[in-house]
Order: sequence, then structure tokens, then C-alpha cells
Amino acid sequence: VALTETAPVTATPAVTTETTITATPPVTPDETVTETETLTQTGSVTPTTPTPSDIPSVTATSTVTANLRSGPDTTAAIVGRAGIGEEIELVATNDDGTWFLLDSGAWIFGELVDGAPDDLPVATLDLITAVQTAAEARILAEAEAEEAAPEPTPTPTPTVAPTPVPLPTATPTAT
Repeated sequence: VALTETAPVTATPAVTTETTITATPPVTPDETVTETETLTQTGSVTPTTPTPSDIPSVTATSTVTANLRSGPDTTAAIVGRAGIGEEIELVATNDDGTWFLLDSGAWIFGELVDGAPDDLPVATLDLITAVQTAAEARILAEAEAEEAAPEPTPTPTPTVAPTPVPLPTATPTAT
């Protein structure tokens, strides 16, 4: 004969609440894209330079930074400058060969030039007028080509906004 005894069992639940604060970023996108316009020129225009074929020139070099003048004299107005080592195009000389007429219509003192030939023609009024007319036409053509150049096309560039700083939030945890 077996004895069996039954005892009632009572379960009492124990609940403890503990709060833990965990830093979590708010729910937002990590990056914000903002478009910024950047101008980029596309295409180019190459100006055609009208130069009379009957005005030959010879390439020489400026030996110093030199004043370019409106006439073959140190009292003539300064109309430009030639840098050290800059290539210049010689067209003619003055009567005594001490100044050179450039293809731009300006004059440079001969002692400031390297590579000038001895056989350049003497500048006549007709030659000076032709050189100045060709130089003015070249300047005008370059200005017109610059005006006719296409406008730069804006290209959007994305800009990354800074990531927001995480804010602490309370998250209840059961233990």
C-alpha cells in the first residue's frame, strides 16, 4: 500500500521594476541633402583673329619687364607691359633701329629685346596704320567671342548636413 500525500502549492509572483536610461538618437535620417548650385562652363569659343597676311612678324623675347609705348620714344604714353621672357611679335623698326613696332601696335625699346633680326623693315605711316587696324580688329573679335561664349550651366552639388546629436530617452526594463 502506498501513501500519497497532496499539498496545495501557491505561487506568488514577484515583480521588480527597474528603469535604465539609454542614449538613442531620435528617429531622423542620418543625412540631409541640400542642393547648392555650382557654375560650370561648358563649351568654348575660339576667336578668329583677323591679321592681314601682308604684315609679317618675327618672334622675339623681352629680356626684362618692359613698358610698351604708343610711339618710339620714352615720353610716349605707356600702353602695356611685356614680362621677362615674354614672346613678342616684331613687325618693324623706327628710322634709326632703336625701337621695334609690335603686332599689337605698341613700341618696345630695342635694347630690351632678344632675338630681333637685323632686317626688319622701317615702319612707314601706312604700315603703322595697317598694324594698328589689325590689332584693333583682333581685340574686337576677341571681345565679341567672349560675349558669345555660352553661359555656365549650373550643376547642383549635394551638401551633407551634420548628423544630429543623440538625445537620452528613458526605456523601462523588467527584471
